Amino acid sequence: MLQEYIKSGTDKWKSRQGASMAIALLYFLICAMVGSVVLAAASANVSHVKMEKRNEGSYLAVMSAAELLKAQLKDCAGEWEADHDGQETAADSDNRMEFKESMLDSMLMENEGMAVKQALLQSFYQTYLNCLNDNELQVPKDLGSSEALSLTFEGADGGEMDGGSEPGAKGEGEKSGGLFGYRLPPVTVTLTVTPDHVVLSGRNSQQLHVTAVADFSIADESYGQYRMSMTMGGLIHYTLEEETESETDPDTGIKTTTYHYCSQVIISPDKPLISVGGKTGGGSK
Repeated sequence: MLQEYIKSGTDKWKSRQGASMAIALLYFLICAMVGSVVLAAASANVSHVKMEKRNEGSYLAVMSAAELLKAQLKDCAGEWEADHDGQETAADSDNRMEFKESMLDSMLMENEGMAVKQALLQSFYQTYLNCLNDNELQVPKDLGSSEALSLTFEGADGGEMDGGSEPGAKGEGEKSGGLFGYRLPPVTVTLTVTPDHVVLSGRNSQQLHVTAVADFSIADESYGQYRMSMTMGGLIHYTLEEETESETDPDTGIKTTTYHYCSQVIISPDKPLISVGGKTGGGSK
């Protein structure tokens, strides 16, 4: 009886019934595990490529805005003159201040129709006017003499910079067209012009050195924020030329003197220096 029981157990142990099903299940389990690993790796690689495209697109959009602003700043270099009406008395401190303030209108009128250049020129020259105290040029200790300017660049679809517009006012979040199949958010540019030091402070000739710092940023909720900055120095030179004309009336013998004044403004920007900050913050995807 015992031998029959042992023989029956040995036969069951050596039996091959059901082995094919077990091997098939094991093979299926291995294939499923390998497939899931491959899919996970492919998904991670797609996300990485997509992020790299966003990174490259943000970089190109910010660099496009920087090159455009760089060209606009270079175009601000120039010389402007204006003749003031003759007067019977010599110009006092108030008259001289009026001459300087009127030059801003002359500069803007000469560049009518060029909104960005007008905004940049106004920021530079207004910084100079902010540093005048009783017609004397001096840099204040506080930051109240600085001028700030906001610009927006619709970079991805070849838009142009629009002075004074609100950041992200056009096309933000749109996904049709543009670089890499979607449209990048606008590039926000904040330009601050700050007076550095007085180079020359005379009665009729004054020079002020300023520094302009432009901060570029492009925000994307699913990517983070890409930043870059550009720094540029510049010199603002104001000159007032004075001439007198005397005339004697042959009948009365009375001598009259007329004073003529001419203002000249020269803006000389330096070469801008670009500093790439890269991505800051994280994205949600």
